[in-house]
Amino acid sequence: MVSATGTVMNIPAGTISSRTAVESLQNHFMTLLLTELRYQDPTDPMKDREFFTQLAQFTQVKETVSLRETMDKALELLTAQGSASLLMAASNLLGHEFKAALADGEFRGIVESVGLESRSLYLVSGGSKVPLDKVTWIGG
Repeated sequence: MVSATGTVMNIPAGTISSRTAVESLQNHFMTLLLTELRYQDPTDPMKDREFFTQLAQFTQVKETVSLRETMDKALELLTAQGSASLLMAASNLLGHEFKAALADGEFRGIVESVGLESRSLYLVSGGSKVPLDKVTWIGG
């Protein structure tokens, strides 16, 4: 007897990384299931519960992959929007005098431009990049 359970269910969860892989596994499972149904022992037919359990597991994996893809896209969009909002807010500092506490002492300057690097804002003054979280004072 061909066992659909052993072949499909022994694949480690970490190897399923995309919707295409899940669909491929589901097609493989259906092929194995149909083969099992074709060659099953008529005196000991496949149990309905086992079939529906396996099918439900594939549906659950497919929905989980879809949810993960949606969450990844939403996070990417929120990150992009957040970065743009931060830059817009920081642009209001252009032309303002500021002080910053750096490792080598206090830095004073006038904000010439602002930037975003590795999700951290920085101010540019006199060719120096000063992280915004190091700024201790901003003047008019």
